[in-house]
Amino acid sequence: NSHLSVRDHQFHTGTAWAAQAHQTGKKGEEIAYRYFAAKYGKEAVVRWVNEQSETGLPYDLIIENRGGRKTEYVEVKATVSTGKDFFNLTVKEWQFANEKGESYVIAHVLLGNSNAIITQHRNLVRLCQKGHLRLLILMPNQRNQVNVAF
Repeated sequence: NSHLSVRDHQFHTGTAWAAQAHQTGKKGEEIAYRYFAAKYGKEAVVRWVNEQSETGLPYDLIIENRGGRKTEYVEVKATVSTGKDFFNLTVKEWQFANEKGESYVIAHVLLGNSNAIITQHRNLVRLCQKGHLRLLILMPNQRNQVNVAF
């Protein structure tokens, strides 16, 4: 199926990208961790939950604010491609984002050669409702398709 190979290439879902994606993700998490740790300093404790190994949690960083502010959860999405304006979100991440609202942040990290650009997206559901972000449904296998002649 030619559409599948084009889409797999476009959305980088093939196994060939897995090692590179893991490396990019890990680097993005490290940069985001360093950024938030420097930003908050002694005001908050920033923990990188996946530093040793992937936990499977719907976030990569926890920012526990001293002084009574709410705990924040940061999911890092990293890329090396300036033209890539999308990222994959798991059902678990979307549900957690919906549950946590303002306390859940996507930190999109664009990795350059010697610098990175971090864009933060807070409260995903509201951002989608306001049109600042859009949802995309990807159909990897057409289980329920019916061929209809006309």
